[in-house]
Amino acid sequence: MKKQKKIRFFIILAVICMISFFSFKKNQSRILNKNIFRGDLSTYTVNEIDIMSRKFTPVNQIIKENVTISEMKLLQGKCVQGIVCIENDLLVSDCENDTLYLIDYKGMLKKKIGRTGNAPGEFLYPTGITQNENNIFVLDAKNWRVQIFDREMNYENEIPIILPDETSKNGWYFTSIAVDGDGNIYIGSLDERFGHIICIKKENGMTVYLGDNFCGTVTGMGGNVCVLNIGLMTKNKNGEIGCRTAKNYLYNIDTLGLKLICELPYGITPTGFVLVDDGIYCVSGSYHSIDFYNFEGQYKYSIINMKEIDRISCITSNKKGNLYLSLPFSKKVYSLSGVTYG
Repeated sequence: MKKQKKIRFFIILAVICMISFFSFKKNQSRILNKNIFRGDLSTYTVNEIDIMSRKFTPVNQIIKENVTISEMKLLQGKCVQGIVCIENDLLVSDCENDTLYLIDYKGMLKKKIGRTGNAPGEFLYPTGITQNENNIFVLDAKNWRVQIFDREMNYENEIPIILPDETSKNGWYFTSIAVDGDGNIYIGSLDERFGHIICIKKENGMTVYLGDNFCGTVTGMGGNVCVLNIGLMTKNKNGEIGCRTAKNYLYNIDTLGLKLICELPYGITPTGFVLVDDGIYCVSGSYHSIDFYNFEGQYKYSIINMKEIDRISCITSNKKGNLYLSLPFSKKVYSLSGVTYG
């Protein structure tokens, strides 16, 4: 009898060990599956960037007339980092107060969503917001997850953000999010210490890291996702990483990696951008402006020049051709009407 009990004990112990082993391997594969594909950027020395900068010609800005700029008073004093147009409303994230606000285009509050916490529907430093036909996706940055809501802003689900090194949660910072037509999620960072785009695959939840040495923003339109780098990565003799204003590239992105669309003018330091039918509106940290470029990378015109535009600025558009600009450091949000695309 004692012998049978011992045999039964060791069988149970073996089964538990096997389950634990395969569970560990599955989680490990999610964390360590670091696949860097086409479209990678190189690192440069500071001296190499300085040599590049001597050759570039500044953009000769042409300010478009008849654009009306209005500050949205309800959002004054709120640190808005995410902004997206949803039908007849604007959804914004206030990262300092861990709250979302749904407002109409006249600036009237319709709904306040969330509070500080880590439960479903609560936030800790919400930043980027995006959408598809069925859902709203919120980048809950310091809870290290993406929260998914229905179109009425009812909580549905959440997806964890898995990093290659969990200890890096003390430093890395994610600002932008987009979803492609297949439901794959893309997350961008303006923190040069991370240097990749996160892709969370819809079909299996696998996390992969795309675009080596990439520091910039992601955005989407009609199921297509594009990324735009803020500058080029530098590395000194001690291996310390930085990011300098330099060449700027617009890419398409999918689960396989990056594909170059065009090179934009040198040194514009794009902090945010929005896709339209025939080009992009780009927020330039260098020129403190919103500039329009076609998909060949040619500058066409600017619609605003404002010294308040800084390193982190977000922009979105609605179907009426209006743009909305958030300035987190200045704690202001502006609507821009009378903009004709293209």
